[in-house]
Amino acid sequence: MNSSTSHSKPLFAVLVGSLIVSYIVGAVYTVWINPEIRFWRAAYRVKVQHARDLDSTNAPKTVFAGGSSCAFQIDPKILEEQFGIPSVNMGLHAGMGARAILALTLPLLKPGDHLVLNVEPSLLTGDLALPPLGLQMLAATGNFNAPTLSNSFQLEQIIQILLSLRPGLRNAVTMTAKVIAGRPSYRYQISDIHYGGFLTTNEKGASAVTAPKEQKLSTEAREYLSRIRKQTHQKYVSGQYLLSWSCIRKDSELAARKNLEGFAREVGTFFPPINDGKNGVHSNPEDFADTSLHLTRDGATRRTECLGQALQMQPRTQTR
Repeated sequence: MNSSTSHSKPLFAVLVGSLIVSYIVGAVYTVWINPEIRFWRAAYRVKVQHARDLDSTNAPKTVFAGGSSCAFQIDPKILEEQFGIPSVNMGLHAGMGARAILALTLPLLKPGDHLVLNVEPSLLTGDLALPPLGLQMLAATGNFNAPTLSNSFQLEQIIQILLSLRPGLRNAVTMTAKVIAGRPSYRYQISDIHYGGFLTTNEKGASAVTAPKEQKLSTEAREYLSRIRKQTHQKYVSGQYLLSWSCIRKDSELAARKNLEGFAREVGTFFPPINDGKNGVHSNPEDFADTSLHLTRDGATRRTECLGQALQMQPRTQTR
């Protein structure tokens, strides 16, 4: 036997074994150690438990689904105590994508519930491919089969999730830099998760932005919203759409309101918009925390009270 061939076999086995071990280590880090996923998984569990607690009372609940602007703007405690609206804030990270966010939310809906889509417009204007963060969250929460919102096992989805479990060079460099600088591993802490899934932060620094450009629903988003509307109808769940408040410069208010209202009307083909008098525009930077879409606790109180009044005044869409 050729000696070079005999030596190459164990070397190949070592290389393959190393690749497998490195993948397993990366997957374990991504699902159980990565501070970002750990935080959002903890928040998700609080939200799900609150939904289950409300279900035990047999009273219909209102479920808000969206990105982090939803998570940092709507306080279920205020809606319940001041307006008598049992609520769950299912706001997650917008970087997970609309499909992952809703795949984690829709299973919580029961007949008679009310779904309020609070998904950021930017998540519905392009393709709806599942980003790595969304796939990682689905894996971390055990929702391997959630991407298409179906009950059928699809090998392609599992492969997508498995490939997303590599942490990547950017994450490794960022985490190393934080450790060296002595900074927190993630910007939000478990203590920032409150009743009903509402999130807060003590960080400040948001500034007003100019009016967003006119945004249109993508063809894929239209098909997706149509499918979700059909699913909610089948569950006897009513639905509406809600724009998050954005910190908009005063000289851009009119343009911003016009563009956002136009987008809300488009979504209204599937889920009628909630008119809270703001239509996504709020020009007081003092009410915003670390981004132009995250409110301070006081700002969220004002926003939730405004929303509660709107929900009481507007009839829900009948789905039977």
